[in-house]
Amino acid sequence: MQEDGQAAHPPLTLSSSLRRRLAVDYLAARLFVLGGWAMVVAVAAIIVVIAAEALPAFRAPGLVLTSHRIIPAVGVPLASGVDEYSQRGYRIDSAGTLAFFSLRDDSPPAVHSVSSLGAATLTAIDSTVTQFYLGTSDGRVIPLTLAFQSVFTSNSAAQQLASPHSAAGVRAVTEEISFGEPIQMFEGDPVSISKLVSSRSETEQVVVAVGADNRLAIAILSETKPLIGPPEKSVKQQLLTLPIAGQITSTALTSEGSALFVGSDRGEIYSLELTNWGQLSGSLRTVVSGLPPIQSLALLIGDRTLVAGYRSGELQSFHLLRDSADRKIELNKVYDFESHEQAISLLAKSSRNRTFISSDSSGVARLHYSTSGETLAQFDLGLSPLAGVSFSPKADGVIAVDTKGGISFFALDNPHPEVSLFSLFGKVYYEDYREPTWVWQSSSGSDAFEPKMSLTPLIFGTLKATLYALLFAVPLAILSALYVSQFMHPRLQAWIKPIIELMSAMPSVVIGFLAGLWLAPKVDLYAPGIFLAPLVLIIWILLGLFVYERLPQNSRFRVRAGYELSLLLPLVLSGLALALLSGVWFEASLLGGSYKMWLRENFQITVDQRNSIVVGIAMGFAIIPIIFTIAEDALTAVPKNLSAASLALGASKWQTALKVVLPAASAGIFSAVMIGFGRAVGETMIVLMATGNTPVMDWSIFNGLRALSANIAVELPEAPHQGTHYRVLFLAALLLFALTFCVNTVSEIIRMRLRKKYKRL
Repeated sequence: MQEDGQAAHPPLTLSSSLRRRLAVDYLAARLFVLGGWAMVVAVAAIIVVIAAEALPAFRAPGLVLTSHRIIPAVGVPLASGVDEYSQRGYRIDSAGTLAFFSLRDDSPPAVHSVSSLGAATLTAIDSTVTQFYLGTSDGRVIPLTLAFQSVFTSNSAAQQLASPHSAAGVRAVTEEISFGEPIQMFEGDPVSISKLVSSRSETEQVVVAVGADNRLAIAILSETKPLIGPPEKSVKQQLLTLPIAGQITSTALTSEGSALFVGSDRGEIYSLELTNWGQLSGSLRTVVSGLPPIQSLALLIGDRTLVAGYRSGELQSFHLLRDSADRKIELNKVYDFESHEQAISLLAKSSRNRTFISSDSSGVARLHYSTSGETLAQFDLGLSPLAGVSFSPKADGVIAVDTKGGISFFALDNPHPEVSLFSLFGKVYYEDYREPTWVWQSSSGSDAFEPKMSLTPLIFGTLKATLYALLFAVPLAILSALYVSQFMHPRLQAWIKPIIELMSAMPSVVIGFLAGLWLAPKVDLYAPGIFLAPLVLIIWILLGLFVYERLPQNSRFRVRAGYELSLLLPLVLSGLALALLSGVWFEASLLGGSYKMWLRENFQITVDQRNSIVVGIAMGFAIIPIIFTIAEDALTAVPKNLSAASLALGASKWQTALKVVLPAASAGIFSAVMIGFGRAVGETMIVLMATGNTPVMDWSIFNGLRALSANIAVELPEAPHQGTHYRVLFLAALLLFALTFCVNTVSEIIRMRLRKKYKRL
């Protein structure tokens, strides 16, 4: 029985169909949430993968001591080195003793002597790969050929290319030495050789020795191989005294022996052209003066950069340039590196890149990279005083010796010296350039090539292509959206809008193909007419309107409201044809028959067939549907009561569209432009096929460009895995991803806020 007269209510029950719908709604909501989180995770994973490949390029170099031995020397150590796999080292001292030792263990060294040395001592040593020249105290030069034979545990290439510091794949390394016939550099006068430099080419070897009183001895050793018989050897020599102020303190010789550089204690650098064999003294020139006293000189790989170390501890680099008039060598000062506290006694150059080491007598060494002018690291080698320091053949190690017999080998980890924020984005002094600039040139056919990996021209090309595409697409897309949403008849609108949206389905590779093979030649042929088209179209359409309004009422074309496009389209097409014909006449009459020659002669502007005009038209065609669709939706979403109120107050339909509807939809239109911007930034195939892919920093509309996306598509398949080029391309991808992600995110946020705003209205 119920109390207080309250009637009993039956319990609420849900029908099976309603329960099923609720379950489906719950599952769909969870699936949507899961899909959203999966998208977030996927984007984050992409960023992590790209960053994991790009960021190691900025890793600081490391120098780790892997071997240290004390091998007493009979004389003063003069030179040292290691084999290709950094398993066996050697040291040469002034007594003519060659000590070969293992870098794996403390096994006794193998000792050889220079048998032809006699009572003299070694005073200077120079080497070119496997060829050594030993200068003696009695003015002779003894050739020494040194080679290492490696025995592998297996013939597999993987083991032979294993890390040299792990000794994997290398079972034993043995040395092979042979001495040549001594060359008497200073005939009749046993002058001690203080400096010795040499070079080696395919046909000849050049040896330059410096003796007392600035005397110079030059020997050219050549070898010819006749068809029959043994090789014929010849030696050509010349002696001269250099008329320079002060004493010669250092020398540097180009790898082909064409030019010699001499540094003095008066702070001057001289050049001597060795190609003028009959007039050597006449080719001596002072190329730099007013420097601190010079202690050491070194020419880096490629013979385009000269490094000078001074007694004051300062360190500078110079680029070798040729004067445009007389083709004589000039030295252009480039960088001042971090100074040492003591005089720079040793310079060691890498045989693989433009890395070099500067060291003072206290044992402090610094690792530098000449292209960027940066000091990569500082190391205390712990050997004092130093007698020699040099790179291993693969530039993956450094060997240092002191005057007391101490020998240390350091494993060098410096895979990406070319990469720094300055070299990637700043103006860099590249070799053969008189001014710092931005250049992208990642590869060449020469081993001495200087990589130029500035991302600035690629970022510039990306923004340039995007700008010209937006200049073409934004006015057309927004004005079209305004006309379609506010003036076009609904029946015609139902056809036009889907057709424009269908344009977005066209593959970009097809657009790029048509732009490169069909559009580019047409633009090149009718360029003057294209520039005249806006002016001609305006005049032609106004003239058509003037004629139309003056026609008798019964003679006008009867067009329903909203179908004005049927009148305008013939005017536009005929106006374009008239503009192209006018351009042909304009070029023939006023530009001398060739607008390309006219631009070159009057403005020094060169015209590429695949240029920014082609990119702007082609990529603009690709982003018009995106901008049009979003802008048209934003214009249509403007509440009708706003336009109705404007019309009720006496404004015309055109005034209402411009001053009421367009401002109200401005946020949505901005979102459309930003999404189009993001689409243009990430475009690959169009900029790849429609441009000349030239990474130039020029806003000229007649020049091509190279975008980040196109550069990645072109060069990534050929980049060595995990090499510097490979990682810089991944860094470019990271920049491109970040740029497009930020632009699309900002535009989407604005679009969502716009929807909320109109929803409240």
